[in-house]
Amino acid sequence: ATAFRYYMRATRRGHPEGCCIVGWFFDRGLVVPCNFQKAFEYYTTASAKDYNYNPHTPTQHLQPQHNTINNFYKSKGNLAAKRNLALFYANGTYVDQDPVKAFRMMEEIADSGFLNAIFSLASM
Repeated sequence: ATAFRYYMRATRRGHPEGCCIVGWFFDRGLVVPCNFQKAFEYYTTASAKDYNYNPHTPTQHLQPQHNTINNFYKSKGNLAAKRNLALFYANGTYVDQDPVKAFRMMEEIADSGFLNAIFSLASM
């Protein structure tokens, strides 16, 4: 319950990872009742926000030179939230099932170098 409160605080401050994790709490019914509508809303919010590892420190000099890794850091939106949205479409959770849309979404996320999306894409 304490962790959820801290993630909600991060969500209110616009932190995309906080939004994603709060969505996951609702998606899984952990600490809060399972609510796919709220999970979808939090995932959507997180996927629309720019990924920024540390907003107070320039990180360009810390980023690896490998193109896939650079795509991960430059991607728009939280990739875990995007993957979870793709799974909603793949499974028809809260939204109409759309395997083509789910595959395209997952492919885009996998192209960014997000390992979980690559594994999910392989099983689609």
